[in-house]
Amino acid sequence: MEDMAVLAALGGFLMVLFLILIALYLVDAIARYKYLKVRNYPNPWMGFIPIANVYACVEATYGPVNYINLYGWRAPAVLLKLWGIVTYVLTVVCNQIPYVGGFLSLVVTIINIAVLVQIFRDMMERLDDPQTVGFAVLANIISIIASIKLLTTAGNRAPGSQDWQTDPRVLESQKVIDGPLSFMNGSNGGAQAGYTYTAPQNPVAPEAPVEPAAPAEFTPAAPETPVQGFTADEAPVAPEAPEAPEAPVAPEAPAAPELNFTTDDTNQQ
Repeated sequence: MEDMAVLAALGGFLMVLFLILIALYLVDAIARYKYLKVRNYPNPWMGFIPIANVYACVEATYGPVNYINLYGWRAPAVLLKLWGIVTYVLTVVCNQIPYVGGFLSLVVTIINIAVLVQIFRDMMERLDDPQTVGFAVLANIISIIASIKLLTTAGNRAPGSQDWQTDPRVLESQKVIDGPLSFMNGSNGGAQAGYTYTAPQNPVAPEAPVEPAAPAEFTPAAPETPVQGFTADEAPVAPEAPEAPEAPVAPEAPAAPELNFTTDDTNQQ
């Protein structure tokens, strides 16, 4: 009877643990799904699939780029997209190494947390809610904290309000490569080569070619008819009209003779 009670208690504990893991998975999956919807990612359902959810979130956060600045290292983007597979393979390989396998597995765990811290901070920055390094470390050690934070923040953003391909904002972690892993760039890239991250831009449509204007038709002016005896440059000047002769002045009429009568002449009459 005691063995049955122990087995029943163990079964109940495992069932509760299983339900807790399912709940943690659903919270994280829904949070990633909402984040991918906000970023207008074409396949937001990938948020529900382990390993694929990391691939989708990395691509939706950094855009269609070939390299991502990882603490100063110009890391291939595909490395971070497949980070879930990379950490799993490294952990399995390290556990097969005798004597130092446990130590190497611990190193892989620390590296994994460091990578997830940057990805988490950049995801929150895309949602205009930047987080401190300390909170990001805590959130990735206790993963439910990161899931709840992402879920609440992404839930307050409208789906499709951002575009993962053409977002012009440059993440703080991507502006200039200068960090503890800059030495991994060698002499062909990174800080030594002045590498800077440029966010993808909207493609600019080429300007339509401007058709040259048709030349204006030229109509020659009709030639001037030359005047006889003169060239075209020397036009004849019309002679001045002669002045009209002055009209003759009529002579003045002679004045009538004055009649002078004396007193004697009057008497004779």
